[in-house]
Amino acid sequence: MSIDIVGLIRGRKQQRAAGIEELAQRLARGEAVAPEEIETLLEATGCDELTLQQRIDALVRRAELRQRVKAGEDAAKQLETIDSKIRSAWDKAVAAETEHRRLRAQHEEAIIMLGQAVRSGDGASDELLAPQNLSPIDRQRLADARQAATAAAEALADANRRLPELRDSLARAQASLADAAETAKQRRSSEDAQRQKAAAETAVKTRAARLKALEGEVPGLRQAAEQAEAAMSKLEAELRAS
Repeated sequence: MSIDIVGLIRGRKQQRAAGIEELAQRLARGEAVAPEEIETLLEATGCDELTLQQRIDALVRRAELRQRVKAGEDAAKQLETIDSKIRSAWDKAVAAETEHRRLRAQHEEAIIMLGQAVRSGDGASDELLAPQNLSPIDRQRLADARQAATAAAEALADANRRLPELRDSLARAQASLADAAETAKQRRSSEDAQRQKAAAETAVKTRAARLKALEGEVPGLRQAAEQAEAAMSKLEAELRAS
């Protein structure tokens, strides 16, 4: 009977390799293994610490690589979903553009003719309000309404223009008052300094009163401008229709 020494040794090596592989997998998974057990297994398998560490590092790397593969596969699925939506939207956009060109070509002549008709109608509408096409009474009524609308709009515009000017003027007066008050505080015995402070206080009060008055007028001016514009538009519509 012959003995297969090679086979016996190969089997023993495989057993030791399996043992060290199992230990490496446990450690790579983060399992807590007592140092004594590790030493025992190393002695039993005839493996050294370096070989065990290499197997653990390899297993950790493989786990990380599998995670990256999984993340890549998930990303590929999400990317395909997004690409599909984008392609669908593009297809719809192309179809819409094609339909737009078709309709534009189909109605091009009508668009030109109707546009001319619209412009002609607008011109005729304006001509209805021309002085030569109105009675003397209506001509005067329209002139008065337009003048009132213009005057109201100009009054509002002037107020809106003066508001920032008055605010700036008040700010400058307040700054001057602060300087004058500081000077008067330091020079209490100076009559000139006290007069300048009083004058600065008066300037602040005067400009503040002007600003407040104008701010109070603006809402009424705005309402008057809107009413005058509405009255003019109403009269114009009436004269066009009559």
